[in-house]
Amino acid sequence: MTEDISLKITSILQKLIVILCIFVLTSATTQPSPPTWANQWQANFHEEINDGIFGKGSTTGTLYFDWTNNLSRVDRTNGRKDRYCGTVKFKETPCSQIVVDDIRYIYYPELNYCCACCTKKEGCGLLLPTWIKNASYVGQTTLNKTIVDEWTYKDIQVFYYETPNTRVPIEIKIAPVDKIDFDLSSYKSDIADPSVFNLPSICKSTQKCPMSGCSNPKLQPF
Repeated sequence: MTEDISLKITSILQKLIVILCIFVLTSATTQPSPPTWANQWQANFHEEINDGIFGKGSTTGTLYFDWTNNLSRVDRTNGRKDRYCGTVKFKETPCSQIVVDDIRYIYYPELNYCCACCTKKEGCGLLLPTWIKNASYVGQTTLNKTIVDEWTYKDIQVFYYETPNTRVPIEIKIAPVDKIDFDLSSYKSDIADPSVFNLPSICKSTQKCPMSGCSNPKLQPF
């Protein structure tokens, strides 16, 4: 009787060990591939800025990304704290960054002003869909009640969060200066209105922006 019980316990333990091994192997092989943005998408966002130069502030906006046609646009309801918008015009006013033909334009609709900021060759053209490809996978966490995959460039304090499987961007954080939270409910896997990329008539490639953040472009989400 005792021997039968011992054999049963041994059998159960062996099965548990096999299940645990399968779980460990499965977990190791299901780490997601590095993030890649969809070729076309758009979403609303909320941005928090805490920069030593530009100070603290927040704004809302919409990102339009169209890798297929080499176009992008970012509308901010207030561009004052943005390193491009906030250094061309020092005003609390809406601002758009529009990338067309490898040129990034800064457009202020309320001021009726537009200038050519910088070019792809100078380092501020369209952001690559694979810009986060060399990040390290951290694991899963929860943001705003949503389970997300977390990726990071620890050396430069960039943290990126996306939904598992569907891989929709949820948050981009450049610690401690910038945090962009995307509204998941507003996400679209295409561009609802392609005319959003039409340059305003006052935007000319020959009208260069004055000395500003455009003079020293560097990596930022957009």
